[in-house]
Amino acid sequence: MRELDGGRLSNVVEAYLEQLRQAELVAEAEDAAHGKRHLSVVTGDLETSDDVARVEQLTATAWAGRDGAHMTASRGGSDYVTLVIEGPCAAQFVDELAALAEELNPGFWRISRSSSPF
Repeated sequence: MRELDGGRLSNVVEAYLEQLRQAELVAEAEDAAHGKRHLSVVTGDLETSDDVARVEQLTATAWAGRDGAHMTASRGGSDYVTLVIEGPCAAQFVDELAALAEELNPGFWRISRSSSPF
């Protein structure tokens, strides 16, 4: 990164990134207060049918839900998926989904109980 005025640009960028991180934490706390929980899985680019099948198994299980919890949304990109779970048993369901993700993990996935995959 190019320095401007002795590193001032770098300081401005770092301050902005910190504001974004704080806003993300506040949003996740608000979701938690409303009973929403998240599971994010960084999968890397899905390059094989086996990669696709692993992610499909995880998301199908999430969409099927369980007693007291259900998935309300999913979002992602070519290399991650984030599941949004609601209901009185959302935290337990996220734990179950995280355990399933660990079983499906080919060895390099990053699994976090957070709305932020990265």
